[in-house]
Amino acid sequence: MFRITLGALAALALAVVAAFAFLAQPATVDAQSHSANRSFPANWAAPGSEVRVTVSVRNYGPFGQLVETIPSGFTYVSSNLAENEVEVEGQDIRFSLFGVNSFSYVVRVPMAEGNYTFRGQFANSDRQNRTVAGHSQLRIGAPPTPTPTREPTSTPTPTATPTPEPTPSPTPTLTPVPTSTPYPTSTPYPTSTPYPTSTPYPTSTPYPTPTPYPTPTPAPTPTPIVQIVEEESGPPVWVWGLLALAVLEALAIVALAVLLRRRG
Repeated sequence: MFRITLGALAALALAVVAAFAFLAQPATVDAQSHSANRSFPANWAAPGSEVRVTVSVRNYGPFGQLVETIPSGFTYVSSNLAENEVEVEGQDIRFSLFGVNSFSYVVRVPMAEGNYTFRGQFANSDRQNRTVAGHSQLRIGAPPTPTPTREPTSTPTPTATPTPEPTPSPTPTLTPVPTSTPYPTSTPYPTSTPYPTSTPYPTSTPYPTPTPYPTPTPAPTPTPIVQIVEEESGPPVWVWGLLALAVLEALAIVALAVLLRRRG
């Protein structure tokens, strides 16, 4: 009972927030711009397996609501949205969106094989509906048999015909020229017998070397007597000094006489 009360309070709070956002911005969404696109991981699934369905949404305003109608025999399992944002009523699953760009949910497929169709409607905050686009057909059954890829047939490469080689003509064999018979080799002359070697004469005995005569001792040379001859010397120095003084006095007297004559 306590869990039901919390769930009811959360749903009420969510409804109040959605109503407030709807009243606050009633004309900010372009009804032709919002869209939703559904995709499957593959276009088939094995019977009894689980399949994750991904839905991308855009341009729906502050909040939006998307309702997915899953085929009969499919069962809703879970979603990556919060529990209070998902409501399941039979085959209809209602998702409340607040600012998300994409979400996903998981369904379990039936055991019966066949092709199944998904349908969906997406309403923006102005309550303008658009059909969910993208994948809608899902085949339940064995995996499709891959179509074998036909390998291109290779064109055989033409083999080149070998060109026959010309057979060489046999070369004529030359007749060998007869070899001339060599002349007989002359018999060499006998080697002459060498003359006997003459016996050398005996060596003569050398004469004795004569004893040299004694060298005479030279007589001592007499020392010459040098006679020192004194040269005659000139007059003394003081005589020359007196003579020079006398000449200077004479020159002075002559100069004084010339000066006095010029003044007179």
